[in-house]
Amino acid sequence: MEQIHNLPLKSITRETGRAIGAKLEEVLDVDVAESRVHWGKFLRVRVQIDVTKKIVRGKRIVIEGGEQRWITFKYERLPNFCYHCGLLSHGLKDCEERNGVDEQLDLSKLQYGAWLHGEAPRRGKGDIMKVGHEEGRANWGWAASKSEGSKAMVTRVGGREWSGK
Repeated sequence: MEQIHNLPLKSITRETGRAIGAKLEEVLDVDVAESRVHWGKFLRVRVQIDVTKKIVRGKRIVIEGGEQRWITFKYERLPNFCYHCGLLSHGLKDCEERNGVDEQLDLSKLQYGAWLHGEAPRRGKGDIMKVGHEEGRANWGWAASKSEGSKAMVTRVGGREWSGK
C-alpha cells in the first residue's frame, strides 16, 4: 500500500486516491470507508509498482481553488532498497551509480531513506467508546470498537440486552 500524505482533509477520498495513484502506476484499490471518505492523516492506495523505476517520493498537485501542494508518499511493506538511487533492485552498498564512493556516506544528504517506509495501520485495535446505557446501571452498556479503515464493531459489555427503547 502506498500512503499519500499532506492532502487537505476534504481531498482524502476514493476519487482523489484513484486520480493521484493513476499518475504513478496502476491503481488496484483505494482504502476508504464505505462513506467514500477517509478520516485519517493520509490516504492509502494499493498500486502496482514497476520495480525497474525509482520510488516516487512526492509530487506537486493542484488542489481545489488552484492551490499548489507538495504531497509525499510512504510505502507499506517496502523491501530494502537503495537510498542513493531509489531502486528496489539493490541496496545502497551495491549501487552502480555510486561508482565506489567512500563508505563514509552521509545518509542525511541522500534523496531516499527510511522515511519512505510507511507503517501499516494495525487492524482490530482502535478506540473504544460507550454508545449505549441502561438507566440506573452505570456499568452496563455497549462498547463500539473502531479501527482505521474498518467497520465499527459493537460488543455487549454487561447487563441485559438493550432494546433501544
